[in-house]
Amino acid sequence: RESTSSITGRCRVLICAPSNAAVDGLAWKLHTCALGQNGQKQGLRIARWEDCVNERSHARVKHSHDRESFLRRNTLSPFTGKIERKQIFSECDIVVTSLDGAGSRILADAVESDNSTGEFDVV
Repeated sequence: RESTSSITGRCRVLICAPSNAAVDGLAWKLHTCALGQNGQKQGLRIARWEDCVNERSHARVKHSHDRESFLRRNTLSPFTGKIERKQIFSECDIVVTSLDGAGSRILADAVESDNSTGEFDVV
């Protein structure tokens, strides 16, 4: 079976963290520090998968407006429309999620149906 990178010319990465706070931190660091294919910061397309929306609202520490805005724009959940989820997952380079979210059937279904191999190149 061919990898996504050999079909699309890009590598798809799934990053898992033990908590939603850690997921938020990783997503923000990748957004602000990592270099995309174009060699520029903020050149990566990042989606943050949130299996349970209510988890993230508990005991949130106040962060910068830019960070909160980025997380709001790039967070997908089971409440995000099915077609929109598939579209975003098919276009993103990196999906960041909690360990629970990585095992979500909804995430697996969205990733499998995006016209690629339905797999990540790196986990």
